[in-house]
This record gives sequence, C-alpha cells and structure tokens, in this order.
Amino acid sequence: MAHTYEGLKMEEENLRITLDSIGDGVIATDTDGNVTQINPAAQKLTGWTFESAQGRPLTEVFNIVNAKTKEVVVNPVTKVLELGKTVGLANHTMLIAKDGAEYQIADSAAPIRDTNGNIAGVVLVFRDVTEKYHLQEIVLETNERLQGALEASHAGTWRVDMSTGNDTRDASLNRLLGLPAEPTTQPLSDWFTYVHPDDAEPMKLAWEKGLETGLYSVEHRLIRKDGETLWVYDRGRMIRDADGQLLYAIGAVMDITERKQAEEDLRKSEKLLNTIAENYPNSYVAIIEHDFTVSFLSGQEFKNQQLDPEDFVGLSLDEIYGEDAAIIRSHYEETFNGKGCAFEFFHNNQYHFYRTVPLQSGDGTIQQILVVVENITERKQAENALRRAQKMDAIGQLTGGIAHDFNNILGIIIGNLDLLNLTITDNKAAQGHIDEARKAALRATELTKNLLGFSRRRSDKSAITDMNSVVKGMDSLITHSLTPKVIVESHLAEDLWLCNIDSGDLEDTLLNLIINARDAMPRGGRLTLETCNRILDEDYCSINAGATAGEYVELAVSDSGTGIPPEQLDQVFEPFFTTKPYGKGTGLGLAMAFGFVKRSGGYIKVDSEVGIGTTIHLYLPRAIGQVQKPVLNNEQPSKLPRGHGTVLVVDDEESLLKLAEISLRSLGYRVITANNADQALTCLKTEADVAMLVSDVVMPGSMNGYELAEQATRSHPGLKVLLTSGYTEKVVGADGQVRSKANLLRKPYTQTELAQQIQTIMGDNQPGQSSGAELKPDLSSIIWSEEFSTGIEPMDEDHKALLAIFNH
Repeated sequence: MAHTYEGLKMEEENLRITLDSIGDGVIATDTDGNVTQINPAAQKLTGWTFESAQGRPLTEVFNIVNAKTKEVVVNPVTKVLELGKTVGLANHTMLIAKDGAEYQIADSAAPIRDTNGNIAGVVLVFRDVTEKYHLQEIVLETNERLQGALEASHAGTWRVDMSTGNDTRDASLNRLLGLPAEPTTQPLSDWFTYVHPDDAEPMKLAWEKGLETGLYSVEHRLIRKDGETLWVYDRGRMIRDADGQLLYAIGAVMDITERKQAEEDLRKSEKLLNTIAENYPNSYVAIIEHDFTVSFLSGQEFKNQQLDPEDFVGLSLDEIYGEDAAIIRSHYEETFNGKGCAFEFFHNNQYHFYRTVPLQSGDGTIQQILVVVENITERKQAENALRRAQKMDAIGQLTGGIAHDFNNILGIIIGNLDLLNLTITDNKAAQGHIDEARKAALRATELTKNLLGFSRRRSDKSAITDMNSVVKGMDSLITHSLTPKVIVESHLAEDLWLCNIDSGDLEDTLLNLIINARDAMPRGGRLTLETCNRILDEDYCSINAGATAGEYVELAVSDSGTGIPPEQLDQVFEPFFTTKPYGKGTGLGLAMAFGFVKRSGGYIKVDSEVGIGTTIHLYLPRAIGQVQKPVLNNEQPSKLPRGHGTVLVVDDEESLLKLAEISLRSLGYRVITANNADQALTCLKTEADVAMLVSDVVMPGSMNGYELAEQATRSHPGLKVLLTSGYTEKVVGADGQVRSKANLLRKPYTQTELAQQIQTIMGDNQPGQSSGAELKPDLSSIIWSEEFSTGIEPMDEDHKALLAIFNH
C-alpha cells in the first residue's frame, strides 16, 4: 500500500509539473463544479491564484460570455456531466478576467474518471486566441469589403488549378456572366463558352504568353447568359512552387464596357472633329481642359502654317500665347462657367475668330470646352481694304461736290473779270488790277484741279503710252526737284508693256511722289524708280480691295526715308491729310496720285516701315496697241466769234445766268434765260425761234439738264444743245442718246470758251459769219455716252474744264 500511495504522490507531482510547464490554461473541478486545480497559465489569464481559486465555483473563476452578444455561456462542466464526454467551447467565447480584461479563448472540457470509470471531475483546457480572433475578424471584414468592391466595380475573381484544369469563379464573376451570384468550380473550357468568338484566339495567345512571363493580361468581350455583350479587362498571375512547378493561376476580371464605349465615343468625336477641321481650310478644332491645357488639336490651318498639331497638345495657354494668354483665358473661363462665346483675337500678326462651346461630363460638370478657330486674316485685310476704298470713294464724292460749288464761284469771278476787262479798255491801271485778280482766280483753280484729280472716275486725255518714255523725259525735272544728298537710281524694264493713261497726269503724280520722297529724306538718302510688268492674281486681289486681277505695268517709287507709322497708312490718300509739319504740305499729293490711278483703272498700294522707308506701287492696266503722240494746237482766236439767233440759257446760279446773257448779247445773240427746266420748257412753247439751248446739268427741280435736253429735242428736233457742268458725277441720265447729241462745256469756263463752243455748234446755220478760230467738236461726250450705255460709270468732266482753263 505504501508503495502504491507513494506512486500516486509521484504521479500527482509529475502531473503538477506538467501542468505548470504547458502554455495552455488548465482548470480542474470536482463534480460539484468547484475548482480543485488551476495551473499558472490559467492563473495568468483569469487573474486568480491557486489559493484564491481552490474550492470556488468554476463560474466565478472561469467567467465566460459570448463575444458578440455578451451573454453568459453555459458552464462547460455542466455539459460534460450531462453528456459524459468531451465538449468544445462555443465560437466567439470570451473570458473575462478578475481584473476585467477580456480574452478570446478556444479548446475544450473533458471528464476526469476514477479507476471504476466514473466521472470524478472535469478538466478544462483553454488557450488565448485573442490575436488570432482579431486577425480572423479583419480577414472576414476585408473579404466582405473586397466582395463589395468587386460587386460595385463590376469585377470578379478566378482561380485555375493547373493540376485539375478546373476554374473556380467567385460570386461576383458569375454575376457578371449573368449566372447565379455564388462561387462555382467548372472546367476551364466552360469559361470559353462565354468568350466572344472573335476574341477567343487573342485570349489564348495572351494566356500562352502569360505561361511564359508569369503575367496574363488581355481585353476581350464576354457574352452574358442573356446575350448581352460586355468588354472586360482580364488579368492574372501564374503561381509556381519552389521548384518552378506551375501550381495555379489567379486573377480578376473587370467590366470595362463603359470605358470602351467612352473610348469609342471619343474616337467618333475625334473623327468628327477631324472631319470638321479638315473641311475648313483655314480652321482648326481644339479641346481645352479645365486646367487650360490642350488635349486635342486638329485642322488644315496647321498644315497651312506648316506646323504639327501634336507639338501643341499638352501645352498650357501661357506656353502657346505668352503675354496674350490672359485675354484667351478670360473667354475660356466664361465658357467653363457654362456660357459659350465668340470673339476675334489678333496674335502673331494673324487674325483669328474663336467660337467656344462648353462640354458637359456625365455628372453635369464642365471639365472641357470645344474651341473652333478660323483664320480670318485675309478676310480682315480685305474688309479693311474695302472700308478704306469705300471711305476714299465717299471722300471723292465729297471733294467732287466741293469742286462743283467752287467751280460756280470761280466761273462768276472769272466771267465778271472778263466782262470788266472788255468794258475798261482805256484804263491801263484798272486792266492791270483785273489781270492780277484773274491770275489769282486761275491759281485758285489749281486747288479745284487737285480735288477733281482725286475724285474723277475716268481720264479724259488718256492715250496708249510708254511709261518708260515718260519717266525718262522727266530726268531733268526729277534731278532739279531733289537735293544733292539724294541719290537717284532707275531700273526700267526693257520689255515694258504699254498702258492707256493720261501722260500729263502721270507726270504730275510722279512729281508729287518724288517731292514726298525728298521731304521724307531731309538728311539725304536713296530714291529708286522701277518699272516692270506685273500680273495680279485672284489671291492678291482677294486681300487687296480695289485691285482687279489682270496684267499691269508697275511703277514703284521707293525712298529710304523716315517711313509712315502703321496707324496712318489708312489715311495717306485722303485729301488734306499730311504727315508733314504745319505749313510744309497741302496733303493733296497722294490724293492726286490715288485719283490718277483709279480713273486709269489701276491700283495703288503703299508699303512703309518706320525708319526703313516707303514704296508707292502704281499698277496701271496693260494696253495693246501703238504709242499715240499728242497733237498740240496752241493757236488762239484773235477775237471772239460773233453770231445771231435766239439762245435759251438755263442755270440756277443767278450770277452765271446774268454773265452768260450779257456776254452772248454782246456777240449778237438774242438771249432768253430760265432758272430751271420747267421755266425752260415754257419758254420753248412760247418762243418758236429758239435755235440753241444752253443748260446747266445740275439743277434743282423735277429734271436735270440731260432730261431737259431730251424733252426739248423731242419737241424741237432741230434744236442745238450745249450742256455745262461743274460736277457730272451727281447726274445719271436716262438716255445715253441725248448725251451723244449734246456737247459739254465744263465749268468754270471763260467767255471766249463759251462763244467758241456756241459758234462751233451753230456755225453750220450761220453762213458768212466770222467763226474766229475753227474748233473741232468735243467728242469726249460721245465717248462718255458709249461707256455709260454699256454700264460703265461716266467720266467726271470737271477736270477737263480746269485743264482747259490752264491751257488757255
């Protein structure tokens, strides 16, 4: 017995040592559930010592609850006693220590049996699994979140076992395929039943490449169970063991249908934008991002400028426009705020017209704007040139009107001086004063000449001319007009075409240009005269309003002077505009040049740069024929020709009417006067012997001089007609035949010219009368009538009269 007792004691000691050394907690109880043993590991977890725990109910020492619900868990001792076998603790069991600490525990309780096999107690073995429990919770939560993310992103995962060839798909992937949302394992061949037939081969090639590289990636289409097609991005990785043996492949499939649709829409949009841009030769299309960078650019305008659009993609407005970027940005900001706009912008010497349109994204915000840009440089230049031409035309009409009124005044002055000179024949002093006054009046006509030279539409003394001969003939005059500090160079084309111009006007124009060049070079310089043949094409004329395509003779006058500021170039042809100091110029020189070129049917252009110099280009239409030499007739009448018969004089200017009446009566004519056409027609009804009608063209009332002549000659077929005019541009007759019958006398005229013209027209009806100097009929009105009848603007006749005065 002693041996047996000691043996038991040794076994108990060995058991105690064993319990003390193990890391699991061990608590033993009797059948009443009172603690009989508690090892150090259990003491540490529960916070109870052996002395304090021994004999206490297990429920006090081993306080366990459900970790989630916090409900008390059934005492495991009770279960063991009821069942008589080992039982495991419930999941999520939490031990609450004496100090309130909480531990997740696991493991089981087992019965302790005596030698007879009866239950003598219960042993409880448990361990701290708190860290593992939390890790599991994290894994579960992560899996839940991952699954939610996969579902939200329309993605799913797969795993292919290389040993079996089976493909395991998660619930999300099956949901993408339109299958029940639960994990499944199928042969890999089943996956290909959902792959679009056209994409099966590219997918197999990608899989084979993945076997080599370890990475698998491909975009392809899937056909869902319901027949809908969707695009997916399929990507995976090959997993091998330490020996390199391929174990399995894992991966994920993401639905990219929306992205592919957006890409397709973008391609269509870019194609549409490219089509739009390519069909507009001077335009381009751009897409601007919210950070003001360029993301798309296309258009013919870049080809026109020999630029590559790709060089500008990705650049900011500051990089493209420099200091002008702020102006563009302000318009783009307006568009990003939802309001499209249109504006013109000048940059790098180019005019562009911008149209902006906001582009809304799916969420309604504006992250991009569309910009359509058209290069309107040529159009702007043409518009500016057209405005200048219209302005010059308006100024021409204004100056012509001034000339008309001034001609009437000069006619009164000159006419009265002529009459006064005839009546004071014995007073030499008085005649001297009259001569001086007459000379002053004739000098005043120089101003009118200049104004009319600007406003006239047609030349009246044009002839086929060799421009080189005119320029060479002015060598001496050019030399004397310049200072010794100015060097003159001439480059005259040997094969120069002929032109149909008034050579006198050309000489006047050239002299004015030379004087302007001289004044622009006060310290000396170089004057260059050039002639050449020139062809102006449609492209040139499209951006130079007033120019007409064709063959021209060009005269270019260049100086190395001060130049003309750009802001003044549009005004240089205006009468009285000058860049010279006060009192140094009249401002009519270039106006005369403009008028000469225009009435010659040509074009004039100025190129100038401040500090470099100026070139005036005169383009005069080419003429076919032979050079016409002018016939000079310097013979002057020895006395005024006398006549007889009744003359009806019509003029709204009372002073001119009185002058004509006095002058004609002194020459033997019977004179009847009228202030307007209605009075004149009344006189013709009552005075049957009227042989000649002398009428002003421009008159107030119901009809002008042409219309009066038409009615008068219709009722009096033998009536002779002489029309006088100071400004014919205001009058357009209804019948060109009247003009072909009517001679025209330009205002201001001298009494000698009036008498000679009347005698010439009535001479055939006055046999035996002294005609003085025989004058040829004025054929200019006939030429004018022919031009008018074909739709060409009539020539202005004022300048003819002024030249006649000066020649006289």
